[in-house]
Amino acid sequence: LAVDLLFEVEIGLAFSYVIGLHSTAGAAWGRFFLEMAIATACMLGPHLIGLAVLLRPVERWIVDDTAGRATLSQLEHVGRVLRRLPMLLTVLQMVKWPVVYAVVGLVHGGVPSQAALWLFVVTFLFGPPPIGHSMAVLLTAPAVSRYSLAAHAAGVPDIARPRALHTQLVGYSVCLCMAPAFYMSSVVVVAYTDVTGTALAVLIASFLVAVMVFSVVCAALLSRTITTPIRAIAEVVRGIAAHGYVGDAPRVPTLRRDEIGELGELTGDMAQALTRTERARREASHALAELNHTLELRVAERTSSLVDANAALAGEMRARAAME
Repeated sequence: LAVDLLFEVEIGLAFSYVIGLHSTAGAAWGRFFLEMAIATACMLGPHLIGLAVLLRPVERWIVDDTAGRATLSQLEHVGRVLRRLPMLLTVLQMVKWPVVYAVVGLVHGGVPSQAALWLFVVTFLFGPPPIGHSMAVLLTAPAVSRYSLAAHAAGVPDIARPRALHTQLVGYSVCLCMAPAFYMSSVVVVAYTDVTGTALAVLIASFLVAVMVFSVVCAALLSRTITTPIRAIAEVVRGIAAHGYVGDAPRVPTLRRDEIGELGELTGDMAQALTRTERARREASHALAELNHTLELRVAERTSSLVDANAALAGEMRARAAME
């Protein structure tokens, strides 16, 4: 919601130039703000309601899991919800933004250039995916981590189709390139139409600031989605290296379904294999120690028997010698 409001304020200023408010009276600005508020509320309300509906099964499972009454079917359902949630949130974002600006542009009327308006609208078919998907991944990371550990403990297989990391990065790159391209194209069309002088400078400055904010937010979110699972893996490996023992090493939660997620699973499998090896070694060492102790007792008993036999034999030989 905070990110939405940030972009709403920043991009709203640029959008006012697209629909020609730079050359209108103050009453038109008031009407514009009212139209933007109504359109945003009409789209943001269903967006938040849809998000709450999507998250409701996850919230219910967390409560039941904390109370110890979560069922296996409930766990499987939560896994399906968490796997679909980032893409569903991305789609909601892709629908909300273009609809808001298209409706406001059409309702307001008097747009200097329809081409600039639709270039601006198309921008938000590419802008929301990296932001929406990254936010969904980050916000659901605690729930995904909890589900991953619970599913592993319950033996629930993860049937999600892995996604190659390079495919995701290519998708992010395309969106990060196309969104500013369409965005600045709308600036060019508006400037070519009727914006000159100070208005043109303000227009270009507002668009450039919006592009920079978009780039910084996307870069920060993308880096967090990659570094968070890597940091979890590093913490487990660091703990093993520090203690030299893997028996207490926690399981690495599977936060992604790509090469990084596979690395986390392999790290967990490696830790478990080392734990089994360490346990087998300790059991073998304990069994060997018991065997050595048993052999020592038997040797001591045998030695004592031999000593007693030798003593008896010596006594018998002395008795015979005395009789002779």
